[in-house]
Amino acid sequence: MRSLLRVFLILIIPAILIGLSPVHPAPADAEVVIIVNKTNTVTDITPDYVRKLLLCDINYWPNRRRVAVLMLPSGDPGRNAVLRSFYKMNDSEFTKYFMQASFTGRVQMIPHEVSSTEDMKKQIAENPGAIGFLKRADIDDSVRVIFVIP
Repeated sequence: MRSLLRVFLILIIPAILIGLSPVHPAPADAEVVIIVNKTNTVTDITPDYVRKLLLCDINYWPNRRRVAVLMLPSGDPGRNAVLRSFYKMNDSEFTKYFMQASFTGRVQMIPHEVSSTEDMKKQIAENPGAIGFLKRADIDDSVRVIFVIP
């Protein structure tokens, strides 16, 4: 009985205390931001509008350019943040949603997966209608931030 108590005190209590430690917010450069081509003039973006863009419910920007949604590869922390914040889905739910939506004709396009953060920046810089996301630390002057994920 004493050895059980000792195990509890040595292993369980520290594990509980570690689990109760305060959560520190991510540093500013780890924030995930929504980005567009520098020539995109959209302003005053709301979370609901971003969500509709990312769900491919909106196909054209106000200037009538076609929206092109870009996604980082599965497993990327930024992708996971966007899936949670805007899609309200995990990766498998995201895949299932767009397979069904595409099959039923609910959406006219589906997000295009890029291979890396550099590829994301390059494709957004080259496509005036593109929208995507990156960590703030990965942003440079080739793209424009329109929304910071809270």
